[in-house]
Amino acid sequence: MKYTAITIGPIIDTLNSARKTRELWGASYLFSFIIRKTVEELKNNNINILLPFYINDSEWNNNLGAGLFPDRIFVEGEIDIQKNYFEPVRNKIADQIFNWLDSKKLKRSIILDEIKKYLENYIRFIQVQFECQGDENIIEIGTTLLDSKELQTKINPENNFVEKENPLFFFLYHVNGSFLFRDGFKNTRKRFPSLIEIASSEFEYTQDYQIIKSNIEKFLTQSEDLNTEKSEGKDEEEEIIELLKNTFGKEFRQVHKYVAIVQADGDKIGQMVTKVGTKPVEIQNFSQKLMEFSRKATDIVVNYGGSPVYMGGDDLFFFAPLVYVKENSRTHILEIVKELNIKFEDIVKSYAKNTLHISDSDLPSLSFGISLSYYKFPLYEARNLAFDALFEEIKWADKRNAINLKFRKHSGQIMELFVNKKQSVLWDNTIRFISENLDTKADFLNSFTQKLRLQEDVLFEKIVKDNNKLTFFFKNNFNENYNQYKKFYENLANFIQVLDKNSTGIKPKEYLYSVLRFIHFLRS
Repeated sequence: MKYTAITIGPIIDTLNSARKTRELWGASYLFSFIIRKTVEELKNNNINILLPFYINDSEWNNNLGAGLFPDRIFVEGEIDIQKNYFEPVRNKIADQIFNWLDSKKLKRSIILDEIKKYLENYIRFIQVQFECQGDENIIEIGTTLLDSKELQTKINPENNFVEKENPLFFFLYHVNGSFLFRDGFKNTRKRFPSLIEIASSEFEYTQDYQIIKSNIEKFLTQSEDLNTEKSEGKDEEEEIIELLKNTFGKEFRQVHKYVAIVQADGDKIGQMVTKVGTKPVEIQNFSQKLMEFSRKATDIVVNYGGSPVYMGGDDLFFFAPLVYVKENSRTHILEIVKELNIKFEDIVKSYAKNTLHISDSDLPSLSFGISLSYYKFPLYEARNLAFDALFEEIKWADKRNAINLKFRKHSGQIMELFVNKKQSVLWDNTIRFISENLDTKADFLNSFTQKLRLQEDVLFEKIVKDNNKLTFFFKNNFNENYNQYKKFYENLANFIQVLDKNSTGIKPKEYLYSVLRFIHFLRS
């Protein structure tokens, strides 16, 4: 049987060029949109698509803005996807970009041929056709051929433009309200939120926020005018912060100036591909499961106050606040990770175990790299911090099924919390301990931690295994505030004993201080 596989790009280079959240979202969604529209045309011509999973565009009801489609398509047969399907889609997008920019009456004039020529040179399209017989793996062979051809492909975009005046990036700067934005959000949003809006989304549904919302909209809409930004040097996010401070007083804290940038990727997905890759129907079922998880994951992120960028199966990328109020209860970024992890296990892992009969040692998991960054920190560097936390320190270091959370303070100092999810008791109790102490005062946490360091050896070497001695230790050494923070000390005693019993692969003292620093960071 003959097959055709394609991939498009350059996705990473385009994402790295983004300086605003809307540009990053627009760059990611554009490639997902191109794949979806190409798949739609293939489907309309009765071509059997192996992946990605797709029914038809009329049933496409995504209105949360997430790009759900990967950068690759596999179909049955020898099909010239580039000439017959991709190029018409690309040309239509060029028309839509031109019409949108033309309708805005911007001072920077762009002609249609300029956009078409740029997209033709910039968007990389790679296609391979191959044959598989018997038990040969369609996905593995196609992926190997695509990767090989991709390495040989030279990209020579017509790039004689300066920064935002490049026609594609000029469009991405003005992506809010465009055809691309309307496709992603329908009528649910007017703009993609800025970093400070995401960071402070804890206040979004309060009555006070609704009163100032029009002023926030005004600041951000004005900032999208390139001429205003260049000539007046306005910092719209500082104006929003001032507005939030005046409105919410002490409730607006330092933590509301930090945003979580989350990158997640599936572990051992290759074992699933090996199982399904020889049979087209099983490839389609596998792709459907990944799409099911993508949609559920998008709902989870949005319900937490986050903003999805790309949610493609086992590959997730989104922005989220560090703290949020959900169902009248305060929660934090690691709770969303926990919920995503549970959903991944319910859908993808259970499919691998119960349908594909993959052994327990080879079952898929989900790893996370998380960057907690100050809103003024360059976006591409914050994103790269999350990427490196995931790939360099988890995936490539063979520490899969883990969470690597890096928090870069305003001063530039980087702190880290590394959690191995394979140690499920420790992972569950870490989440619980953080959640139970979200209202603990930052000043108390700081003074407590400093005092604890003076007695840590006694605690961890002589007392930790005896619950009664632990209680006495805290009552005796922290008697000045034990009654006031009794619940914290009780929670801490339980957590320390969990650390002691589940210390394989960790240093209990260092782990405890990382968790305490993280709670302090959330309360600062």
